[in-house]
Amino acid sequence: MPKAPAAMLSPLDGQFGPQFPGQFDFTLLFEHIMFTIVPSCCAVLAIPFYVKTALHQAKKCRPGLLLWLKLSIALALLGVSATSLGLWQQASFRSSTALAAAAMALLSSICVLAFVYITHVYTIRPSSFLSLLLTITALLEIAATRSYFRRPGLHTIGTMHACSLVFKFALVALEEVSKRALLCTEALRSSTASETLAGFWNRTIFGWFFATMIFAFKNELTTENLPDIEEELEVRSVYERFVPKWNAVNKTSKFGLLMALFWTMPWPIIKVIPGRLMFVGLQFSQPFLLFQVVSAVRNGTTTEISSGLVGATALVFTGIAFTRVFYEHTSYRLLTLVRGILVVAIYEKMQRLPTEKLQKLAAITLMTADVAAVEAMLRLLYEVWAALLLASLGIWALSLFVGAACFLMLIPGFISVVISHFLGKAMMRARKAWNEEMESRIAATSNILAQIKSVKAMGLAHQMLEYLQGKRRKEIEVSLSDRRARVILFGSLAFGYVLAPTLVLAGALFRTRASNPMSTAEVFTVLTIVNVTSEPFNTLLTSFTFWSGGFASMQRIQEFLCTEEVQDMRVIAAAAADDKNSGFDEKKTDPASRPGLASPFAVQFSQVTVNSEVMGPILKEVSFGIPWGSLAMFWGSINCGKSTLLKSALGEVQLDSGVVSVGTKDIAYCSQESWLINSTVRKTVTGVLDFISEWYHEVITACCLDIDVAAFAGGDSFLVGSGGCNLSGGQKQRLSLARAVYAQTDIMVIDDVLSALDPATARAVFANLFGSDGLVRRWNCTVVMTTNQLNFVEYADMSFRMHKGGRVEQQQTVSTEKISPSDAVYDQEKQRTEIKVSDGDETASAKGKAEPSPEAALPSVKLAADDNLALRIAKQKRSSGDWSLYRYFFTAVNTSVVIFFICWCAASAIIQASPQIYVKIWYSRNGRDRLYFIGYVLFSAAMVFFNSMNGLIFFYFVVPKSSEGLHFTLAETTLFATTQYLGHTDSGELLNRFSQDMSLTSQQLPLYFIHFLHIMFAMLIDIGVIAAGSKYLSPIVILILAALYGVQYFYLRTPRQLRLLELESSSALITHFSETTSGIHCIRSFGWKKEFLDQLYEALAKSQRPFYLLFCGQRWLTVVLDLMSAATGTILVLMSFRVPGTTSDSSIGLALFTLVGFAGLASDVIRAWTTLETSLGAVSRIKDFAANTPLEKDSSASQIEAEWPNAGRLEFDGISVNYETKDGSIQKALDNISFTIQPGDKVGISGRTGSGKSSMFMTVLRMTEFEGTLRIDGRDSKTVDREILRQRITTLTQDGVELRGSLRFNVYPFGGTKPDDETIMATLQSLGLEEQVVGHGGLDGDMLDMRFSVSQKQLFFLARGILHHQTMKTRIILMDEATSAMDSDANTNLQELFDERFANCTVLQISHRSDSFRAADLHVKLDSGRVVGVERK
Repeated sequence: MPKAPAAMLSPLDGQFGPQFPGQFDFTLLFEHIMFTIVPSCCAVLAIPFYVKTALHQAKKCRPGLLLWLKLSIALALLGVSATSLGLWQQASFRSSTALAAAAMALLSSICVLAFVYITHVYTIRPSSFLSLLLTITALLEIAATRSYFRRPGLHTIGTMHACSLVFKFALVALEEVSKRALLCTEALRSSTASETLAGFWNRTIFGWFFATMIFAFKNELTTENLPDIEEELEVRSVYERFVPKWNAVNKTSKFGLLMALFWTMPWPIIKVIPGRLMFVGLQFSQPFLLFQVVSAVRNGTTTEISSGLVGATALVFTGIAFTRVFYEHTSYRLLTLVRGILVVAIYEKMQRLPTEKLQKLAAITLMTADVAAVEAMLRLLYEVWAALLLASLGIWALSLFVGAACFLMLIPGFISVVISHFLGKAMMRARKAWNEEMESRIAATSNILAQIKSVKAMGLAHQMLEYLQGKRRKEIEVSLSDRRARVILFGSLAFGYVLAPTLVLAGALFRTRASNPMSTAEVFTVLTIVNVTSEPFNTLLTSFTFWSGGFASMQRIQEFLCTEEVQDMRVIAAAAADDKNSGFDEKKTDPASRPGLASPFAVQFSQVTVNSEVMGPILKEVSFGIPWGSLAMFWGSINCGKSTLLKSALGEVQLDSGVVSVGTKDIAYCSQESWLINSTVRKTVTGVLDFISEWYHEVITACCLDIDVAAFAGGDSFLVGSGGCNLSGGQKQRLSLARAVYAQTDIMVIDDVLSALDPATARAVFANLFGSDGLVRRWNCTVVMTTNQLNFVEYADMSFRMHKGGRVEQQQTVSTEKISPSDAVYDQEKQRTEIKVSDGDETASAKGKAEPSPEAALPSVKLAADDNLALRIAKQKRSSGDWSLYRYFFTAVNTSVVIFFICWCAASAIIQASPQIYVKIWYSRNGRDRLYFIGYVLFSAAMVFFNSMNGLIFFYFVVPKSSEGLHFTLAETTLFATTQYLGHTDSGELLNRFSQDMSLTSQQLPLYFIHFLHIMFAMLIDIGVIAAGSKYLSPIVILILAALYGVQYFYLRTPRQLRLLELESSSALITHFSETTSGIHCIRSFGWKKEFLDQLYEALAKSQRPFYLLFCGQRWLTVVLDLMSAATGTILVLMSFRVPGTTSDSSIGLALFTLVGFAGLASDVIRAWTTLETSLGAVSRIKDFAANTPLEKDSSASQIEAEWPNAGRLEFDGISVNYETKDGSIQKALDNISFTIQPGDKVGISGRTGSGKSSMFMTVLRMTEFEGTLRIDGRDSKTVDREILRQRITTLTQDGVELRGSLRFNVYPFGGTKPDDETIMATLQSLGLEEQVVGHGGLDGDMLDMRFSVSQKQLFFLARGILHHQTMKTRIILMDEATSAMDSDANTNLQELFDERFANCTVLQISHRSDSFRAADLHVKLDSGRVVGVERK
């Protein structure tokens, strides 16, 4: 093309321009200022920050060849800049700023040289500023070089600039090279994350993550082979910054937590803004680009201008790809930090809350659902202001084409704000109510899972299934308010989408452009501006609803963090001994000789009073002092305040008056209800302390656990199960006691922990630990103990009797020879030579793997094999999708309803695209005919109707049925799983399915599904529209579709696996939260809060990795699809100019209009599909759980009489229960037992822990597989349905069942006819509980509010058993340590009550107390699973 004036130097180059008049070029003055001086100034301004880094940071990287290459190129760049300055000095023509620009370029090159050296040597992360500076200036120099070559006399300078841009691109490439091998230390080389070492462009396109995706495509991802995340995302340091900010904010403000988060991370929050602004700018440029392209296609143009438009298209769409991924990635990094902060904040607050409040406040729901809602809210926070900005720019741009009609855009905006206001409030209320119902369901589920063995033993599985399903149905009913709001939202979004273009077109057609009709280019530009501008209004509308839900969740978290904490009112009388943990094998000296212990008392009460609002004084003016090294024992009747006194010593009780003084706040505590974490025996004993072999084995032996450990499958590596579910009551108490002894604290507080032990074992443990030569006596530990076994009181240094009404009376100590280990009536040597099956007979799962009998109705299951199978199936589905999951998700929904919904969704997508297609037809025929506008309005109205109905059908007829069906499957599988499986499965994993998985399937997954389905159909339609934009574009579109398929095929394997890893790691968090909640007394008393917080940090770090890397994978997909969209747009524009006649202005206008949204739509489709697929991991977990969990099946069960059993005769004929030990040999929990129990017999069953007592009960209830025959009233029990069998027997389990809900529900949770109120109150009165119940709300009062002591709970469970017997007319009563917490007098009275209430019944009672068998007709003695004695009176 002729260069005419551009071939000669012109004074016009001395003008700012920016465009050279009449040419497709910039003026030199503009280029010098904007392309050289401005970037150079940025480099100069940045140099002080880099110098500061060099002065204050140690060297982190060795030079190596990489640095010398960088410096060589930087020096070459410096030489080129110096040469350019000299050439400009000699040039015959130059602008007024030419020399200044050349000098600044030279100064910038010097800065670049410094940047290269400092960032290489003193920083680990390559400089983003340097890479961005070099890239931008190199791109600008391309334009400058072109200008110089177009001007005579400046070709040499142009050559220098060409060399300069080559050197800059070379430096950019070298900055992308990893420095890992050059890092100074091996620790840095091994611990530094790949993202940290990646260059700027590598991080931008997520090239560093590509290696992980390739690995995931070929292999299985695990937590061990996941790449590390950056140190900046480490939660501990960020949380430490959060704490002072949270303490300083105004907590009465609704935005207190939000402000604390902002001041904790101001830079990460602000860092998102620049990228978002650049993205808005590039979005806004799209309508103008469309106008220029359509005008050029219609009117024709020069090759130079068409090439410029092709380049502009590529630049705009590529810029959108890079700016989008930048701002999204920075925002998701922020969300990762926020998640970590909130989880830690919730957990740390848990550690300081009173137990009663902690049980009522569902911290797990806060940690899962509420934190997720806050994350969604924060994501939308950036969209609100960006939407307002883009809308303002859009209205201004519209005014250029339609004049005053642009203000009609404000009408849908105003409507959006009004709808958002009311809809937001409604959704906030609805989501809050929904979350509360979900919290109630999860809490009820957690409560049942913690007692699942007792629930099954009592025949409550069906009732608990209906109870949980009722909770689920109520939750779904409450959620309909939220669903209704979402249907209105769908309609509002569609209404806002069509209202804006309809109003603007109407205003232009009939008013502002009535005399000057718009051209095709103008109408599609207007529609594009309206589309880009109205999208923020829809975002604003959407954001208000999500903001309301997220803000409600943030309010709940803030309220939780502001909950009143437990007040430790104790006074430290003197500092604890410094040598407390100095060595486990070291005996401590007399406390009087230890410095710092000024007080003679380890524990001292001075006029302490604790009152109950209902029951009056629990402790009344109690005063006593326990000297250091003493054994003090407290005893008394039921509900006399023993546990309250001990908790007062622990600082867990609010005192009404008086002072409690202790020598140290680190106290080893053993509660009556043993608290055990789901870990190995060894870890349970050592707790957070280091393992010291000699001391550990000494403690194990002293607590008589060595025999049990030897019999465990795996020894002390045996998992105790959640809450110790794999152990008997005696084993749990001894493990709890062993943990307290192992800690070797100066003070121990023990709450009747020997109650579940047989007399011989209890005496041996007591002698080994507290006897005159006992282990605890070695370091002069002060022991404060409550007991109901008065035979031990005589060996105490001090004894106190507690009376009802709060009085504590010190008893005269009888001078008695102290008990010693050698005095214990316990033949330990005999026990060691004859390894028995341990207390796992109390639960079938404790022995590891059961060897089923040939006649077993249950499936033959070995736990390890099952777990491996389930894990293998899950792993296979990590990498490849499972289409059956979609069918499984809709199993409970009528197939015709699902098909109708999908068809309606497709029709809705077609209708959505119809208005734009209609405009193309309209303007192709006659753009001046206004009657066509009627058709546009009708299509727009149809779109609103179809979208609204789409949401209505899905949320009202599909989702509720699906949600209820999935929950039923999950609950049924859990409640009817085998006892062995439940014993070996972490309750946290089970609870995670009811919590996180059900939350996903009911809240997120439905939204993901309907969103994906709608935009998938929309994308297919858009592809057709784009392909119609040019005759030769169809083959390219096919290639793009193939590329899209290839990308998603390669990509999906990674997020599927990462999502499953996130769910699995979340289970560990939930377990840790649950265990902390149940054991907070022990954690606080031992002084282990910090250690448990460290464990949370560790679990959270494992959870953060898949959480963050999942976001990284999504950003990789975003940038790849955006770049593909950029390629599509560039090819479309290129073909429009290079192949004339292949398109029309209306076709290219519609195609580009569609392409503006298609760039994001294609990304959204695969992201939505990916999100849907990864979220289906929750459905997959439920499906696999239901398919692979071994269930109790009764294939041979037959019909039985309504009155069976009507006599109560039990015949044990060759009963054997086998368990496999750690060496693979088979041991007998019960070994060929044969005896008969006559109708009406009262049978006492005794034996040491592990002798087979509870295995006998489990055999009667068919909770374990057994060989032989058990006949009940002449009928083989294996022919009776398990649930019916258990319902026809009254069972009082060792731990009882305490359910969330009213006392009425708890006292009789069984099905069928309920006892009337008079019967219930009479039964409670007979057990001395009436006053307590009436004073705390009566039968309709909450069970938690009753505040029963452990002894009172046992009485309550006895009342339940009596009511069940009376109502069901049962003839067989099973009682497993039902009175273990009672004192001797109370036990005697209860035995008399049993004789009265259970007259003519066959009663089997397990007890370690001989006085429980006074009225027994038959006494069965067990030892090592064998009957060693049957005595009949």
